[in-house]
Amino acid sequence: MRSIDHLLQAIKVHAKASLPWVIYRKPDNKEVKALLQEDDNLYTTKDYSSGFIMALFDSMPPSPILPWEKSLQLNVTAPSEIWFEEKERRSFPIPVAEKENHIKLISMGLNKIKSSALEKVVLSRREERPFGDSPLKALGRLLLAYPDAFVYLWHHPRTGMWMGATPERLLHLRNDELTTMALAGTQPFLGSEDVSWKEKERAEQAMVTETIVEALQEKTFALSIGAPYTSRAGNVLHIRTDITAKLSPNTSLEEIVQALHPTPAVCGSPRSQAKNFILGHEGYDREFYTGYLGEWKLGENTDVYVNLRCMKVHYNSVNLFVGGGITIDSDPEKEWEETVRKAETLGRILNCHC
Repeated sequence: MRSIDHLLQAIKVHAKASLPWVIYRKPDNKEVKALLQEDDNLYTTKDYSSGFIMALFDSMPPSPILPWEKSLQLNVTAPSEIWFEEKERRSFPIPVAEKENHIKLISMGLNKIKSSALEKVVLSRREERPFGDSPLKALGRLLLAYPDAFVYLWHHPRTGMWMGATPERLLHLRNDELTTMALAGTQPFLGSEDVSWKEKERAEQAMVTETIVEALQEKTFALSIGAPYTSRAGNVLHIRTDITAKLSPNTSLEEIVQALHPTPAVCGSPRSQAKNFILGHEGYDREFYTGYLGEWKLGENTDVYVNLRCMKVHYNSVNLFVGGGITIDSDPEKEWEETVRKAETLGRILNCHC
C-alpha cells in the first residue's frame, strides 16, 4: 500500500504534465483510490471496455473513460485530515437576476406539467463562485464533510476538472446481481434524521421509484424493492428506496445503464418529454452534471454514481450545479430555496460561504 504522500506527489506530477487522472473514494470507505493515465489521449468506451467512466448527462455511449490498462492505479488508506485546511467563510450574495431567471424557468416547467402528459421535470442552474484554493485541499474537505458520499476529483485536459460528493448510486453490478436506488425529496438536516415528509416529497420519491422499477422489469428478475427511508447527504436529507435484482440472460451492462440513465431523479417523467424540456429551456449545457461516473467493469464489478453535488473547477473560479424536481405541487419560491440549500453542501468546502 502506497503512502498518502506518494499518491499526492504522483497526482501533482501528473497534473504538471497535463495528463488525465482521477482520485476518488466510495461511500463509507476509508480507501482512497487514484487512476493516472499514461498519455493525454481522450479514450472512450468505444476504445476500451473497462476503466473509470465519466459520462455526460445528454449523451449516448461511447463515453469518456480512463482505461485500467493504460493507467497507473494507486490505493491508500489514510485519514483525509492531512489535506484539511479550514478556510474563512465569507458571504457571496446571489444576483437578483439569477433568482428571477430560475423562478421563471420553474414556472415554465409548471405550466408544461399542467398542460401536457409531463409529470415531473428536474430543472437546474449553474452558479459561478470565486475559488482561490488548491483542488486537492478542497477534495480533502469534501472527504471529511461527506463520508457517506462518493467523493471524487477528475481531470482531463480535454474535458476540464470536475469535483463532487454525490449521494446517489446509479448502479452496482457484481456478476448478475444489481443494486440501485431511488432518491428524491429534499429538506435541510437540522440535527436529526427522524423527520416527517410532506405529501409532495413523498409523491415525488414514489414516482422515481416506480419509474426505475418499470425500467428494470423487462431486463431483470427477482426484483426486490425496499421500504422508503430518510437518508442524509451533507446538510440536506432525502427519501431513499433501495432496489435489488438479477440480470436476465443476455442482458448487457450497457442495456441496463441506458434503461436507468438519466433517472427521474435528475431528469423527470416521462423521461423523453422531461429531457426535451430541459434541453430546450434550461439555457446552459449541463456537461457532466447529472451524468454518471465511477468504476466501469473492474473485474466482475461495476460501481457507478449519478454526478450530483458537483462543480467544474476553473483557474480562479468554479461552476456549482444545483437543481430540483418540479411536480404539479411545486412552489417556485420554495424550489429556489431548495437549490440554495443544495449549493451550501458544496459551498462549505470553498473559501466562501454560499
